[in-house]
Parts: sequence; C-alpha cells; structure tokens
Amino acid sequence: MALKDFLKNSLITIGAESSAGKTSFASQLALEILKNNDDSILTFYSLDDSKIFLIKKMILQLINNNNESDFIKLVNKNKNDLNVLLSGRIAIFEKLNIYNIYSELLKIKKNAIDKLKIKEPRIIVIIDYLQIIDHDSKNLREGLNKICSYLKYIQKEFNCMMILLSQFNRSKEANINTLIRYRETSEIENISDLCINLESIENQDNYNTKLYIVKNKSGEKNKVFTSFRNIYTFSKFEEHNNIISTPNKIYISNNDKYEEYNTENIDDLIF
Repeated sequence: MALKDFLKNSLITIGAESSAGKTSFASQLALEILKNNDDSILTFYSLDDSKIFLIKKMILQLINNNNESDFIKLVNKNKNDLNVLLSGRIAIFEKLNIYNIYSELLKIKKNAIDKLKIKEPRIIVIIDYLQIIDHDSKNLREGLNKICSYLKYIQKEFNCMMILLSQFNRSKEANINTLIRYRETSEIENISDLCINLESIENQDNYNTKLYIVKNKSGEKNKVFTSFRNIYTFSKFEEHNNIISTPNKIYISNNDKYEEYNTENIDDLIF
C-alpha cells in the first residue's frame, strides 16, 4: 500500500476496540498532512474526548521527540513545532449535530478563504466516533446507517478527506482483519473508500500495534503493518516483516486523480 491511498479526498473509516489508539492515529495523520500542506484545514469533532485533552494530545504528538517533563516549559521551548496548532487551520468541536455539519463546514471553508487567505482550502474532517453521534432513530442500526449515508453525501459535496472513527464492541469474533467487526452498520462497508482496523498487541518487543487494510477501493488490501505506540504517538509503520520507505513530505494535490509527493525517504513519519 502506498501512502497516497491515505491522502485522496475520500471517506476513510478507522475501526478498533477501546484504547487501541484510533484517535491518536487519526490526529497524528492529520497533523502530518497539515504541516506539509499549507492549504489544508482540519475540522475535528471530538465527541469522546474534551477539546482541552485533544489539544494536549496534539501538542505531545508534535513535540514527541522531547523528553521534558514540565509541560509548560515543553510548550514554550517548542513553539516553532506548534505553528500548525496556532495557525487557525484547526477547528475542534465537542458536539456534532449531524444536520448542521454542512453549514458548519461551509463557514469554516469561508473563513479559510477570507481570513486565512487560502484560495482553495483542502478540508480534512475527523469524527470521533460514529457510535456516539446523536440520531433520531429508535433503532441503533437504522440510525447509524442514516448517519453514514449522510456523511458520505457531505464528503462528496465538499470533495474532502473524511476520517470516521468506529469503536468495535467486544466480540467473539477473534479475527480483527475483517469487515465483520463493523456489524453494527452495513453502511460502513458501502460508504468507505478505505477501511483500516487497529489492534493492540501484547508481548512483542518491537511493536505493540497492528494495522490492517480491510478495504481499499483504489489499491491493495489485506495488508498488515506494525508500529510501536508510545502514549499518543505512533512510530513509523512498517509492513509486517518488510521495511517501508516513505516520503519526506506529504503533499495532496487539488486534482484528486493525481497526487504529488516528495520522494525523499525518512523514518519519522507515520508511514
């Protein structure tokens, strides 16, 4: 799987059981894109964590190589690394009314054009997470299916990258590398261009997280990657049993058929 599979304007679903790192993975990926694409803006619906907690997590992700224990000193010492958080390109909401998301994204896009002087803003939307979005259906499955269908409509209307997080129930299904884990809603399989399942692994020396590509409309699937997660930050993901080289900078093109990338290789990006 190439890195470009993550960067197309598409709907990406990240599924995992509780505490497997899906929020950290999504925010780290988004921050890498923002740092290397000045025309990108992030709208993060943090329905599970507070805004303050998410911001602290992002700060720690941006300055993850620093071992300073005093948080205030750490922030002051690393202001240059935190420019992406101070640029006005990130909006965080603790609530989501599914029927207001269209107008909210319109306002955010207009603000990016008028105030940030971004001619053609590239929008990244992260929703954390699907199962706690309010809906008016009495039946959970029916409500989630309606939400999924509407979110796909929004993603297409704004031609944006939308990352939808989904929490798995504890299940007798032992195999994490399958779409069966999304059993609460059949719509996830229908709307998603890319489905990623995360799994926490114990008793391994060099990794504690596995990432499975269980659906990929535009590339290979059934790929497995491994990484070491230290609190909120993932080390570079590597294909299981194989080392993967990655671009130095992550660029996304306004043409969603052709992606542009820097081809230099480094070891400190997520892939």
